[in-house]
Amino acid sequence: MERGKDERLGGEPGVEVLHLTEDRITFMLNNVDISVANSLRRVMLAEVPTMAIDLVEVKENTSVLHDEFIAHRLGLIPLRSEMAAQFNYARDCTCDDSCPRCSVKFTLDVKCEEAHRRNITSKDLVSEHPDVVPIDADGLGDDLGGIVIVKMGRGQELRIEAIARKGIGKEHAKFNPVGTVAMCADGAIDLNHDALSTLPLDKIYEFVNTPTDDPPGNCPAKVLLYNDISKAIQVNEQAVDEEKARDINFFDKMAYFAEWWNDFNQLKDKTAPELIRIRDRPDRFIYSVESTGVMPPALIAKVAIDVLREKVNQLQREVAKGVEDAMDGHGYAMAM
Repeated sequence: MERGKDERLGGEPGVEVLHLTEDRITFMLNNVDISVANSLRRVMLAEVPTMAIDLVEVKENTSVLHDEFIAHRLGLIPLRSEMAAQFNYARDCTCDDSCPRCSVKFTLDVKCEEAHRRNITSKDLVSEHPDVVPIDADGLGDDLGGIVIVKMGRGQELRIEAIARKGIGKEHAKFNPVGTVAMCADGAIDLNHDALSTLPLDKIYEFVNTPTDDPPGNCPAKVLLYNDISKAIQVNEQAVDEEKARDINFFDKMAYFAEWWNDFNQLKDKTAPELIRIRDRPDRFIYSVESTGVMPPALIAKVAIDVLREKVNQLQREVAKGVEDAMDGHGYAMAM
């Protein structure tokens, strides 16, 4: 069902955090146009700088995987990247090859001597920088922790030197800091109290019933409440906020709910009014961002906003420079 449209923009842009965990953030961006909102989504996907292994030199490899395969797997190991802003891009650094200002060196030196079989994991990588290290599942224990690079048998050996560099997801997927970035417009629930008051009491209770996935005519729990004193249905805004934080598709589900009940009300009379309407708010957008673990999700959102702000500032500088050059070319002086 197509959701209705709402009022125009107004006020200063702002961010409201709805839900935050170690690997996921749900937040609302207020007072922006959809073009700006989608730009932020794209920046989080492709332009937040992170660290990843970019160069691999294989010194010794007698495992079952060839050198290129192992190099590819090393590149896809997520590295902690909270400090990525402190590094230069390799293309911008003044060094000839690599240096501590633009890169971090990793070494891996493992030989399977005693065990019949051994998993070589990201925990076997040794970093020269204490803050740029592989993420791993420490909570799972030593046997299951880390990301498996290769499985080796007795007598096999792997010696590697690798260089991690700063990059963005637009260059290669290994630099992507997020698993998913979902975005949708915020919504609002409008009730037609005059039309709802004509429903029999049993249908009113069914209208505000506890949800199930089937049929689609049931509403998410406690979003709509019936007041026995005022004899009116009310929107529980606290429950709406909780549902938005839990499920980014909440208003899409409410749109199906509204369509089902409006169709029900119009079975006997096609001219009957709508009972409920779900409308979009074009200046408010909800995001659900899942981190790959390279940095906290809140930091990903913050860095993305900073990147987007710098893009706008750069555009302003270029436009001002273009105007100044154009006016100088026609013999005009630009007032400062």
